[in-house]
Amino acid sequence: MRGRVLSFDAVQGNGVIQSDSGDRCTFDRLAWADPALQPAEGITVDFVADGGAAREILAIRQAGVAPAMVLPSRTGSANDGTLVGALSLGAALLGLIPALGAIFLCAGLFLGIVARKQAKVVGNSTGLMLGACGIGIVCLVGVVQVLALLALGGALFAVTR
Repeated sequence: MRGRVLSFDAVQGNGVIQSDSGDRCTFDRLAWADPALQPAEGITVDFVADGGAAREILAIRQAGVAPAMVLPSRTGSANDGTLVGALSLGAALLGLIPALGAIFLCAGLFLGIVARKQAKVVGNSTGLMLGACGIGIVCLVGVVQVLALLALGGALFAVTR
């Protein structure tokens, strides 16, 4: 379906598209599938209407579109979740250090959650993936740490008998 962006709130990350037939659909930043062009009022788009929501939104390039409407992608900015997601991975791996593991695991979990929230706001799939991997590795390393402590406790118990 073809239409035009009527409004977009960059802070909230949502907007409204009016189709050529006059129907209005709401959308959020995650439904925007065009990495080269950010949502802005007046952009002509192609989208899939799903109830009252738009998804799979792609901007239609036209001659005469004002350059002010072509906004740089926010992917790669300081708050897109990629850096925090990478820090989450690092902290999760540092969780393997026996004495300080719990501190790094907590930091890795916190950073993973922050990375996913930041990446979701700007629609950065790399930040989302790094945050998810950080959280997953935190869980895996946490299980390894618990199993190691159980094995150590069992070995000490066997020695003291």
